[in-house]
Amino acid sequence: MNKKTFFISFMVVIIVTIYIINKPIKIGIIGNFSGDETFTTQDVVRSVNLFLSENKQVKLKIYYEDASGNPDSALVAYNNLKKKNIKIILFSTDSTSFKPIYPLLKKDKILGIGISISHDSYTNEDDWFIRVSLNNKNEQKKISDFLNKKTKKILVIKSYENSLYINNAFENFKKFYNGDINLITLDKITSSIKKIKSLYNGENYAYLLINSVNKTVLISNLLKRLNPEINIIVLSWFNDDEITNLFDNHNNIFSLTYFQQNPDFLKTFKKKYNKNPNIYAYLTYETLEILSQTFKNTKNNPKDIKNYILNNSFTTSFDTVEFDKYGEIKRTLRSE
Repeated sequence: MNKKTFFISFMVVIIVTIYIINKPIKIGIIGNFSGDETFTTQDVVRSVNLFLSENKQVKLKIYYEDASGNPDSALVAYNNLKKKNIKIILFSTDSTSFKPIYPLLKKDKILGIGISISHDSYTNEDDWFIRVSLNNKNEQKKISDFLNKKTKKILVIKSYENSLYINNAFENFKKFYNGDINLITLDKITSSIKKIKSLYNGENYAYLLINSVNKTVLISNLLKRLNPEINIIVLSWFNDDEITNLFDNHNNIFSLTYFQQNPDFLKTFKKKYNKNPNIYAYLTYETLEILSQTFKNTKNNPKDIKNYILNNSFTTSFDTVEFDKYGEIKRTLRSE
């Protein structure tokens, strides 16, 4: 090899090395970005943009796909990302839409990270799925523990949307709640209003297992008219300014949250977007922090990334977190 050929080969190696070092890591995000309640997932995009603006040294390229709140669209979204050779996907959708995708993760060697997927059937060892939210069993255990200290009888209103999550949640809640449950199961919203008026027994606490934001607000307003002093627990996913502002009476309507308040994050997010962050914003930002810490310490392939996350703890802007061997995050719920 002459000097000229050696020099050219050397420069090619340098250029390829620089390219590999600076090549952004591709991450897919599947969420319910269309429909009546898209404002709850818009904070996912806001949080990603905030993270990237504050962490310019982290080279990421984000690909968004819309699940539209149904399994068929979610599967199309997954396959679109797979075609782009994306090996890490964040899921900000519901448990029902996620169902056809779950068994494909291990087969396709794609690391799935659940931001809002909670059904217990997705808790398995080496399934290539990690979640930063609580699984359903742990979530309902925390909610039941909280309510056991508050009341010996409760009204539970259960809806039919995202039935995989809702039914799982109620079965778990029944196991852990020690008091009497007055269960009202909804069907069509018009007949449901009549049913609530007929079957409500004056309980001072109500737990709304309702996956629809609009129905949660409608039924909360109805209950407040029936009993202005009633305490209403809504799903933690509905902790959003745009939702709480819809309530006629804000008193004693609350959810349980995963996060300790971080004044700096809250201030920065509100200054940039003129609203408080919802749970999607917190979970997305924390997930990106976990991934960025992982990228610094391991090879850029999904298997090594998965193993690193499962075997290390992470200091985020909100907490110190770690995961068990099933990919379940170890965290608790806090009342607001």
